[in-house]
Amino acid sequence: MINLAKQEFLEEVRHGGYLLFAGKVPYVDPILYYRSIHDRKNTIFLDSAKGSMKIAQYSFIAANPYLIFRLKDGEVEIEDTSTGRKTLSFRKPFERLNELLGVYPQKMIPGLPPFQGGAVGLLSYDFARYIEQLPTYARDDLQIPDVHFLFFETVYAF
Repeated sequence: MINLAKQEFLEEVRHGGYLLFAGKVPYVDPILYYRSIHDRKNTIFLDSAKGSMKIAQYSFIAANPYLIFRLKDGEVEIEDTSTGRKTLSFRKPFERLNELLGVYPQKMIPGLPPFQGGAVGLLSYDFARYIEQLPTYARDDLQIPDVHFLFFETVYAF
């Protein structure tokens, strides 16, 4: 079952909209499903619905990012995964991230889980230095990005 009728699809495309397709599939344990993904590079597993605590109603797996946003030492890198093209800038990271979110607007579809796509990622501990002046005492031995967000093409909600 798909959430969008043919006429709705054509109307949305005519106006340059971005479409969210949703369908129901038989339930699979999210841990088993995630383990079955052969290449887990650039995937996420937000597992909140498992266990006796039931922290949240849903767990999410996202894969196939179409865009990757990284920030390291003031340099913003944006990678288009379909072409491999990377652009670099030294603009304010949240300003640039906000622009990207504006380019890919999304309408929330009622009845679907609350996470329906967008940017998912992390802010490192060192990101605080972009917000306020702090001394640097630690050596950067991990070499992880200060910010790393992925814009996903595929999201599974369990």
